[in-house]
Amino acid sequence: MAEIKNYYRKITELLPIRFKLFIKNLEKDFLSAMKKENIKLQFANFTILFLIMLFIFLLIYGALSYLDFLKITEERKSAENSLSYWEEIIGKHPNVPDSYYNAAIYAVSLKQKSKAIDYVGKALRLDSDFKEALELGDFLESDEMR
Repeated sequence: MAEIKNYYRKITELLPIRFKLFIKNLEKDFLSAMKKENIKLQFANFTILFLIMLFIFLLIYGALSYLDFLKITEERKSAENSLSYWEEIIGKHPNVPDSYYNAAIYAVSLKQKSKAIDYVGKALRLDSDFKEALELGDFLESDEMR
């Protein structure tokens, strides 16, 4: 029984040392193999990883761009609906300068400069002291809106 205990003690004392040597040898073998033989494999792995990351980036960028497109389309439809609403109001109440001014605002947002200038002119003919319409007219006449 004493022989077994001594044998066990030798094993437990030598095992950590042998294990460390085994790990060091594995690291050396791995690094030398990576340096000498597997450069092409490393390059291929890097290229594949890069392409996957690029694909993910483009996928996310495309999705965000599409969401922006949907938002802009929705805002444009909303502005078109608002402009047609104010044009209906103008048809029912042609002597209200606020209706022309609001229609001009939506025409500006839709980049319909000539229509906006026409609506501002009609609003100012009805009320020559309409401050907001005067400011919008000055803005339309300036080079800020193209």
